[in-house]
Amino acid sequence: MTRNYFYVLTLYQVVLLTGFKYVFGPVPSRRLGRSLGVNLVPLKVCNYSCIYCQLGKTTTFTNVRREYFPGSEVFKEVLRAIEVFDGGFDYLTFIGDGEPLLNSAIDWLVGKVKEVCPKPIAVLSNGSLLYLKEVREGLMYADVVKVSLDAGSERLFRLVNRPHKDLTLSKVVEGWLEFRDVFKGELWVEVMLVRDVNDSLSNAEDMVRVLREVRPAKVHVMVPTRPPTEPWVKPATSDKVIEFVRLISRCVGTATPIYLPETGEFNISKYPDPIEALLSIIKVHPMREEQVVKELVKAGLDPKEVIERLIEEGKVRKEVFEEITYLVYARKH
Repeated sequence: MTRNYFYVLTLYQVVLLTGFKYVFGPVPSRRLGRSLGVNLVPLKVCNYSCIYCQLGKTTTFTNVRREYFPGSEVFKEVLRAIEVFDGGFDYLTFIGDGEPLLNSAIDWLVGKVKEVCPKPIAVLSNGSLLYLKEVREGLMYADVVKVSLDAGSERLFRLVNRPHKDLTLSKVVEGWLEFRDVFKGELWVEVMLVRDVNDSLSNAEDMVRVLREVRPAKVHVMVPTRPPTEPWVKPATSDKVIEFVRLISRCVGTATPIYLPETGEFNISKYPDPIEALLSIIKVHPMREEQVVKELVKAGLDPKEVIERLIEEGKVRKEVFEEITYLVYARKH
């Protein structure tokens, strides 16, 4: 396999826009171009507690759906964002600081936004709630729906994703199959490989059996690249990733490996309060210390003084992952 099969994701910038509470971006993405993100759940409301999650452990572990953020308010903000950016994005993307499908407003929100949005709509989710008819019907208006598959067996599913007790792998996959049979857009699958956990050939073969049933339009094979929930988590080696990609491509269709470190800039200097902008980014996207220093210098601030103060105030902490020092958001429990 040549290097042409590999691409590097542009840095996932989350820019806090003045006056916006639920809308982020536009965010550069190699999969979606310039993506205008819409956050539907608070940190960290989820029905999984994945060992590799960069947002940390799930604090609201639930499979109960409700309007965690009011759909009417989200819709008003989306309308304003569409006007502000005036077509300056490629996708409008529903995301979450947890699992976006837990927000019951998405059942009508995607269709409502589709009526006014000039660009295609994507939903980035773990896909666990597609077994619910109302969720499937609501997502019918999306152009792309991305789901996560990290295991081909129930044992590994519970080990890697640590799902809510009401969820099983077979139940989740059955929902995908029902959705795929009626969905007119593209169903994508994302695979996250953790070294010596789910990167074995036997898991690859189990996952291929699932993927043959699901028949996704695209499969993206990834590795953890930022400090994970569990400190012992390590990214699978490139050899293992290539092995997965080759097997999936041979048996199911084209699979694409996605590698970081990423490229790109945050540009916090143009915001009224660069430090608050920085904290908003770190909250959902741990940053390499060297990135933070660079951004603070551009904003005319003393990096050493700012970083030390943020650590002293308990707002961030330093964490080393794969020999790289990151600044991670320090959540208060």
